[in-house]
Amino acid sequence: YRWLRPICREHKISFTPHMGRVEFASRLDDGGASPVQTVAVGTWTDPRSVERYIRVDKQTRKRTIALSSDTRENHHIADGNPESAVKSNI
Repeated sequence: YRWLRPICREHKISFTPHMGRVEFASRLDDGGASPVQTVAVGTWTDPRSVERYIRVDKQTRKRTIALSSDTRENHHIADGNPESAVKSNI
C-alpha cells in the first residue's frame, strides 16, 4: 500500500486499508448483512473474523443496554413478583 501514502499526504488525510475494511464491514452490518454474507462479498475467510471489523455506533449500544435492562425487569415479573422488578432497578 505504498502507493496510498503519497495520496493521503497530498490530500492531508489519514487513511489505512484497515480503516476501509472497518467501514465496509460496519456499513454491511448496519444494512442488516450477516457475518456470513459479509465474508461472501469481502476478503475475510471466517465469519468470526468479520466481528473484529464491525464498528458499533452509540445508538446500537444504547438499544442493547436497554434490551439488557428490559430483559432483567421482565424476568422478575415473569417470576410472578413485580415488586422484585422495582427493587432491582434501585
